[in-house]
Amino acid sequence: MDREAATVIISFDLVNELPDNPPPKWVKGYNRCRCGINCSGVNYLKIDGMSTDMLAKIEIHTDNNEVIIKGTAILLNLKCSHIQLMGPSVYISCISSDLI
Repeated sequence: MDREAATVIISFDLVNELPDNPPPKWVKGYNRCRCGINCSGVNYLKIDGMSTDMLAKIEIHTDNNEVIIKGTAILLNLKCSHIQLMGPSVYISCISSDLI
């Protein structure tokens, strides 16, 4: 969060997914895909809960620039003037898929 610029940047991994049509260089062992949401001009922010490993559903409402992230360990709701999607990028995770 950047209070002076009223900006919130949220980074997250897709659960056991890579993009449908990845570039050929991504097929070489990458097993995690990271994306993000850059929300600027934030005028409402509510966060309830926090964990190091949170499964959640992300809703983006473009009619009123609202982002809602809901999971058993987190509820984040914000409203802003501009939403920008970031990524995707990929990386190799050494964590066992049994834990994810």
